[in-house]
Amino acid sequence: KFAAALTEADDGPQSMCIALAAVCHSPVMDGLWEDATKEGLAAPRLQKLALALLAEAVSRGCRKLCRSRAAEVQNDGDMQKQLLWAALGITQASVLQPCEDLEHEPAERQKREAHDDAFNLQKALSCSSHFFARDGKYFNMGLTNCTPYGVVMSLLLHLAVSRSMKEAPDDSDERLAERLASQLWRRELSPKAFIQAVLPGTDPKLVTAALYVQGLRYQSARERTAGVVPLSEPERILRELAQEQRHLAYLQSWQSALQAACAGREHELRSAARRAELVEFSAAHRRFPRLFNAKEVSDLNLSRPADDQLELMSNGLLLHHCCYPACNMYLKDLHSQKDRLSQQGQGPKSQKKVSAIRRHGLFKHLAPMNYPEATGDQRYVPLVHSIGSMMKTKPAQAFATSVFEALETQLKDRRFVREALQPWLRKGLLEVHAEFERIGR
Repeated sequence: KFAAALTEADDGPQSMCIALAAVCHSPVMDGLWEDATKEGLAAPRLQKLALALLAEAVSRGCRKLCRSRAAEVQNDGDMQKQLLWAALGITQASVLQPCEDLEHEPAERQKREAHDDAFNLQKALSCSSHFFARDGKYFNMGLTNCTPYGVVMSLLLHLAVSRSMKEAPDDSDERLAERLASQLWRRELSPKAFIQAVLPGTDPKLVTAALYVQGLRYQSARERTAGVVPLSEPERILRELAQEQRHLAYLQSWQSALQAACAGREHELRSAARRAELVEFSAAHRRFPRLFNAKEVSDLNLSRPADDQLELMSNGLLLHHCCYPACNMYLKDLHSQKDRLSQQGQGPKSQKKVSAIRRHGLFKHLAPMNYPEATGDQRYVPLVHSIGSMMKTKPAQAFATSVFEALETQLKDRRFVREALQPWLRKGLLEVHAEFERIGR
C-alpha cells in the first residue's frame, strides 16, 4: 500500500521531496519513528516504507533518464529497451531466433522458460553505479530533484537524529553534529549500510543493480501492481528480466517474420501471425478488466484535461478508455475520429444514447480478443459486466452460476463466443464479483 500511495498516477506526491518531508516530519508518522528508534531499520513498517520510497525514486529517475536520453540522441526507438539491454548485457546474438518454417514454430520456444536467463553482472554493476552515485552522471543532468541516494541518506539521517535526541536529549546541537559526522565518517550512514539493514544477507552491489534494472523495466507503480520479485532476491530479478527480454525479443522477431511472410502467403500464415500477436496482447489483457465507481472516476478526472475525461458506464467500465491495468494504453483516450464526430454531433437526449454506443476506437484496440485463434481466457466474452451488474448483490457462487447461465442463453447463437463458455469462466466470474464488491454494490 505504501507503493500505491506514492505513484503520481494516483494523485501521489509530484516530488519525492514532498514524500520524504511527510515521512520524516508529519505527526502521523511519530509512531513509526518511535518504533524505529528501538529497532532501527529492521522495524517492519519503516523497512517497507523505506523500500517503497527507494523503489519509487528509482522508477521516477529511470523514467526521466529514458526521456532525457531519447531527446539527446533524437532516437525514435525504444530507449527503455536499449538501456535495459545495456544493463543486462543482452545482445541480439543471444536471442533465440524463429525457425525457418514459421508455420510450425515449436510450441516450446514460445514459452518463457525456453530462453536464456544469463546476464552480464559487470555491466549491471557499472550502469547501476553511475545511477546511484551521489554525483552520478545521470543526475548531473538534472533528471530529478531527489535521487535514490538522497532518499536513503535522508531516512538514515532522520533516524540517527531521532535516536540521538532520545538517548541524549540534553546534548547541544554541536554535540549532535559531532555524532552524525562520526557516523558518516565510519560509514554507518551509507547506502551500503541501508541495504544491509533492510535486506540482511544480500549483496548491496547486487541489490543496487537489481533496483536499477527493475526501475527501468517497471517505470510506474501501476506496472508493479501485478507483483514484482522482492529485492531480497536480486539475482533472481536480474535473471528473470534477462529471460523476459529475450523472450519478448524472440516473439517480436517471430511476429515480424510472420508479418513479412504474410504479404504473399495465405490464410495459415495470417492465422499464425495473429497467434503471435495474441501471445503478447494476452499478457496484458487476460481475463477481466478493472472496474470503477463514480468517486474513483471523479477523482481521476480532476487531474485529466477537459478533452480527455473518463466516462463511467453503469456496469463499472469506461466508455472510451482501456481498463486493463497492465496495458500500456490503460486509461488513455481511444476515441476514433468517427467516435469523436459522433459525440460532437449529439443532439437531444434521445440521440445521446445512440451516439454514445459508438466505441469503435476502444474495440479496435481490443480486437485481438475477437480473433478466431483466441481461446479460453484470451477471448472477449460480451455482456459479462452488463449482466453481472444486475446480479452483483448475490453471493459470489450464486453470482457466478447465474451469470454463467444467463450468458449461455444470451450467446447460444454465437459460435466463437459459445466456445469461450468453458470451466475457466466460472472461476473468472468470481473475480468479476470481487471487483463489484470492491467498487461497492
